[in-house]
Amino acid sequence: MAIDRAFIQTLAEANGLTIPDERLDLVLRQYESYLRALETIDSVDQERELEPVIDFSVDGAGPGGPMPGGPGGMMPPDMMRRMHRQMQQEMRRRR
Repeated sequence: MAIDRAFIQTLAEANGLTIPDERLDLVLRQYESYLRALETIDSVDQERELEPVIDFSVDGAGPGGPMPGGPGGMMPPDMMRRMHRQMQQEMRRRR
């Protein structure tokens, strides 16, 4: 799928937004930059345990009880720091 001005306009409309024509090129460049950042993040090889866990529930409890780190399925801070460190190391290694 081509990412062009028409795609950005359609994506905006699907999300209830209106982007003026004079801003479409800027938004297009920002979206392309966002996609490149996602590719970089996805290219980092990490252990399955470090993948973010999102668990939605009314009371903030997961299938096995309350999620560590608080309601809403937030990742525990130590796990988040470890994952962040691993991603930084991998990105430095790739430079």
